[in-house]
Amino acid sequence: MLTRYDKILLFILVLSVFLSLPVLRYIAEAPSKSKEIIIYYQGKELKRFTDASNEKKLKIGGCLIEIKKGKARVASSTCPDKICVSYGWIENPSQSIVCLPHRVLIKIEGGSIRESEYDFISR
Repeated sequence: MLTRYDKILLFILVLSVFLSLPVLRYIAEAPSKSKEIIIYYQGKELKRFTDASNEKKLKIGGCLIEIKKGKARVASSTCPDKICVSYGWIENPSQSIVCLPHRVLIKIEGGSIRESEYDFISR
């Protein structure tokens, strides 16, 4: 059985949740920084592209990396399995492509979480 103080505490908790919802929504929808495509080679940051509207092709450690309109992919690679090539284009924040034999990492940071249609994708 709930005492009087339990009911008061429960009311305060529910009220604080409802009052914090507009604040959380504002934070989630606030504009964030622009997207950046970052390329790491052998564990060190090699290049960072903030304006990825121009088409660029880079040859890094056996991987041919293509950047176009805010997207990135490994177009070809000399590694045996070519898993990095099978990833295709990445364009959403927190997506990445890894080529372990050549120690290349392509990562997208920044942007808004709302730009992505999905929260999580598993292959």
